[in-house]
Amino acid sequence: MNVLFAIDDNFAPQLSTTIISLCENNRDAEDIHLYVLGMGLAEQTIANLAGLVQRYGRELDVIDAGNFMESFDGFDTGGWNQVVLARLLMGSYLPESVHRVIYLDADMIVVDTLRPLWETELAPGKVLGAVIEATIDDGRLQTLNLTDSWYFNAGMLLVNLDRWREEGCERRLVEYCRVNRDHLTANDQDAISGELKGQIQPVPVSYNWGNTYEFYPYRFLKGLMDPVPYYPEDEYEYAVAHPAVVHFWGEDKPWREGSTHTFAADYDRYLSMGPYAGTPKVQGWTGYFKAWKAFNVLTYPFPGLRYRIITALVPKMLARRAKNK
Repeated sequence: MNVLFAIDDNFAPQLSTTIISLCENNRDAEDIHLYVLGMGLAEQTIANLAGLVQRYGRELDVIDAGNFMESFDGFDTGGWNQVVLARLLMGSYLPESVHRVIYLDADMIVVDTLRPLWETELAPGKVLGAVIEATIDDGRLQTLNLTDSWYFNAGMLLVNLDRWREEGCERRLVEYCRVNRDHLTANDQDAISGELKGQIQPVPVSYNWGNTYEFYPYRFLKGLMDPVPYYPEDEYEYAVAHPAVVHFWGEDKPWREGSTHTFAADYDRYLSMGPYAGTPKVQGWTGYFKAWKAFNVLTYPFPGLRYRIITALVPKMLARRAKNK
């Protein structure tokens, strides 16, 4: 099993936690080879990750991707860290001997085996597998020419690297970013969904579970997708009830003081098992999370209202991130 990550040095504690959760819950895997695309990683960070992976008897390659932004010709990632774009160059950075890989964001924990995902066969013509994201607003879908197709969350990607290279995905995605630089809200994710339209195979939401599934019922999400088909209800409900990969999307991050996330305690437990045990929580979020909890209680019976409020707040949140970056 090949697993790829992309981080800068600030995200080392989170990646350590992701790796621990992955190794703890995939002990039955015959082999796991981890690849890290690193942007400015300190020697101590690399040593910490190497020691951690060695402890589990797995393999690690840290690849310096520090100059990858040169390919994007001054592309401004706005409120997102530049390293999010590094995954688009995976075909060049990973060895030719790597034919298949699971990409995971480092703001995730793995809470069950990835064997079924790894063994998933991608249909002919499909370059990768990913989880459908139903909550993208109509304006973005129109901008990306996706009103008749799926939009995908790029936090987890199951990639057929042979097809990725054959189809020239790297060149196409870089060009897509250049041409559409003023219209991409989520950078790499928008590019993947837009440029690889028709070449992405949906996989169960259990492999990219987020708190959205706690707040929006199935029928509401299915309605947002209409007329584009969504997951069958029985498959969806089973997957939501049995997460394998938990994605801490949005602002509710368990490394922030006061986080209310359902899997915050799980994150803390895995963090405590590695070289970054005792990393202090990011302060200044307690008031935010109190308000977030109240918002969740008040809007839970009204998913439509919640959706409109969240959709309106996203641009403001990204603008704030860009200002603070």
